[in-house]
Amino acid sequence: MKFIVAQIFILILSFQSLAQSGANYIHGSVVDSVSGDPVPGVTLQWRNEKDSVIGIGTTSDKGAFHIKCTTLPGRENTLSISFIGYRTKQLVFEVKKQATTDIGSVSIAPAFTDLQGITVTAQKESYQVMPDKKVFNVASNLNAKGGTVSEVFRQIPGVTINSGKITLRNSTPTLLLDGKRTNLTLEQIPADQVASIEIITNPSAKYDADGSGGIINIISKKNSKAGMYGSVNANWTTIPEHNLYGDFNISKGDFRFNVNFLEHGHQGKHRETLYRNNLSDGTALQQQAESVTKGPFRKGKFTLDYEPNKQHTFSLTGTYGGGDFRTYNNQQSYYLNKAALADSGAIRHTGNTENFRFGQAALSYAYQFRKQGEKLTADFSVEKYKGPVDGSYHMQYQDPQGASLGNPVLQQSSGGFKGHTVILQSDYTNTFKENKAKLETGVKITWHKDRNQSLLQDYDHHTSDYLVNKQGTYDFNYKDPTYSAYGNFSDSYGKFSYIAGLRFEQYDYTGMMPDSGIRIAYHNPGLFPSFFLTRQLGAEQELHLNYSRRVTRPAFDEITPRIDYSNPQNLFKGNTALQSAFTNLLEFSYNKSFGKSTLIATAYLRNIQHPITTYTYPIAPDTLLTTYINADHSNTYGAELIFKNPITTWWNLTTNLNFFDTRITDTHIGSVLDNSGFSWFAKLSSDAKLPQDMTLQLSASYEAPQIIPQGKTSSTSSIDLALKKDFLKEKNLALTLSCTDIFNTDRYRRITALPGTFQQDFLQKYTTRVFKINVNYRFGRANGKEIQHKKIETNYSKQ
Repeated sequence: MKFIVAQIFILILSFQSLAQSGANYIHGSVVDSVSGDPVPGVTLQWRNEKDSVIGIGTTSDKGAFHIKCTTLPGRENTLSISFIGYRTKQLVFEVKKQATTDIGSVSIAPAFTDLQGITVTAQKESYQVMPDKKVFNVASNLNAKGGTVSEVFRQIPGVTINSGKITLRNSTPTLLLDGKRTNLTLEQIPADQVASIEIITNPSAKYDADGSGGIINIISKKNSKAGMYGSVNANWTTIPEHNLYGDFNISKGDFRFNVNFLEHGHQGKHRETLYRNNLSDGTALQQQAESVTKGPFRKGKFTLDYEPNKQHTFSLTGTYGGGDFRTYNNQQSYYLNKAALADSGAIRHTGNTENFRFGQAALSYAYQFRKQGEKLTADFSVEKYKGPVDGSYHMQYQDPQGASLGNPVLQQSSGGFKGHTVILQSDYTNTFKENKAKLETGVKITWHKDRNQSLLQDYDHHTSDYLVNKQGTYDFNYKDPTYSAYGNFSDSYGKFSYIAGLRFEQYDYTGMMPDSGIRIAYHNPGLFPSFFLTRQLGAEQELHLNYSRRVTRPAFDEITPRIDYSNPQNLFKGNTALQSAFTNLLEFSYNKSFGKSTLIATAYLRNIQHPITTYTYPIAPDTLLTTYINADHSNTYGAELIFKNPITTWWNLTTNLNFFDTRITDTHIGSVLDNSGFSWFAKLSSDAKLPQDMTLQLSASYEAPQIIPQGKTSSTSSIDLALKKDFLKEKNLALTLSCTDIFNTDRYRRITALPGTFQQDFLQKYTTRVFKINVNYRFGRANGKEIQHKKIETNYSKQ
């Protein structure tokens, strides 16, 4: 409450400052002369006729600037506009006494032959390095054309995708969509909707503290050009499945409107093989399974922005969508004796239907103070989701010859899930010392409530009726509100600059199973500091030292005591005694430019206290149970290299290498979870501009074996290739041909063991070798310039 009062007090003081007289201001915006897009982070210097600096500013995320004159201006003033990757521009103008001068929109031209510094911005395929994150442009990713965002990550350094699971430096990251958590999967976010992706390996106090694997923030495209325009994307794959994505924009005057629609005709296939050796009696279990998921996913979204002037911006967003999926799984099991011969078997058929719907609405307001760098934002969003889930189960035991033994085991399940999330958030930013220092503060309240239900019934052959299975039936509901506040302060002294931050979070979790009387409660307050230090070593190189503290809270599946019977020989169950795990992240990086080439070298440490990990043990001769426990600690030491090398004017190459050593230790269970090992992965991406308006893109990745708590994973690799051809005079039509995992080598293999008890080899193979044809057509016309706002007629001496 004190923090909120302080925010209001700061706001009141800021409003009062607007009434002060006797000041001169200039404002306007900076855009790219080629694309017409706004250019953020541009440095501007206001000089008088004596060439003395009398005002300094930088452009906002939308390319806007508002600079205050520190002394009286002269009759002839010069505005110097400079940014790495662009030609410096000088603009001469006149100002009236004690007034605000509107410069309007100023365009700057890319300097393709004069790249300097760490930040590479002259080409759309480049990326931008900041003290606390790396920003990757998506426009040049050909394999992702007409696809989903999961295909984008196949080229981003440091990120790996395996069997639909995403990792960042061998840890699971928190996924954000435009800075907010999302329930959408990677397959449900169209790549054509994405402008850029922020990779935040060491998040500052500005972000939610939950999650030890860093943050991946997906930034949607913004409608910033005036006019009426849009695009249509359609693709077909050999899975087979299809994607259809449409985008339409209208921008006129103070209003900007965008609507887009996605239809994903999803069809996923994968095969699984499992071999388990029971060391205690010499028997074994062998399983082979095939699973197919079919069904459409549809999502529509609209955004309406109203910007009456440079100070006020209102945004309204609405999203609605859902999917209708049906999953079929067939599994054959063989029970082997000591002689490795099958003495019995079983065949299982399962079917599941899920029909979920979700809706989300958000209202945002931003107030840009007349002082450059001072801004207040307020956001409100609400999301609701629900979906029924039904299933059927048929298992028939067999003799060695495959003949049926007794009656089949029949089960049916019904249930579903529903929940909602409400978020209230406000952020305030102000700059000091001629924009060299910056204060960021904010408050956030998140209310989340969820309910999961499942009714499991067994068929009784004596009564010819289904009876309730109490062990597999559950009704679990929980709520976990989070109250947080943060503050970040950044400043620079000579060649040093820093960002120091502190975040407070009060997390309250209450979970209940009314039928069984189980109640789970967490009430955890916590402080989470962060610190980023940068040392400039000249115009082309710099050092970064970053630290942050994070927390990993138990997820629903990890904490609920329900048992997952989807595979009777491999059961899963949550642990109500799980506690949160705390992580310390430390990074030391060196960035250097060699002309047009860029090198980023990073050494990092991830220390986790009481990490949440899986633990598998037998509960019957042919049945394993996997649950979750808190180990003692886990340490990962690593080094990452990212090297971007434009070999020629038409060919560039990006290489990523990551080496790390991990050790996990636990004394509660004994030496079972004491495991350590060295691993590495590599990723390469190449883009070549060919004659006849064609572009060729090649990417490859390799992951070496890695340790897991009770074993290791095997190596995997993939190679992707894409070719794009532009057509028509304005290049409005594009055809892209691509193939992912050309040699069909991408897979997931896990080997787990419990000394003296069992050893299990599990292999999962998705359909990864996919040929795709994508057609993109852009229609309408944008004027290529940033939307011009109304001039603010202001005379401070009269206020």
